[in-house]
Amino acid sequence: MKEPTKSLKRHELESLVAKRAATDESFRRELLAHPTETVGRVVGEMVPGARLPADLKVSIVEQTQGTYHLVVPAMPQGRDTRELSDADLDSVSGGVFGVQISIEWEKDQ
Repeated sequence: MKEPTKSLKRHELESLVAKRAATDESFRRELLAHPTETVGRVVGEMVPGARLPADLKVSIVEQTQGTYHLVVPAMPQGRDTRELSDADLDSVSGGVFGVQISIEWEKDQ
């Protein structure tokens, strides 16, 4: 299968899906009932030949009055989140920083 040449940014997809869900009741019902399949179909419409990864699960949360939903990104796997010790910081810091200023003037004759 030929790879799609157009790329799709996450915010573009989210914006399109949200706008369509707000204006198309049939699409909204389908999105809430079958989110992964519906979003996958939208991706294919936006970028012909593109598909969602097979192991990706799409979760849709319907906004309700008085509730604010905030998505917190997952921590990257394999990332070391420990704080560096003073010894660690000392081992990577250092160097010399210098500034030179030169002023020239003409001598009166």
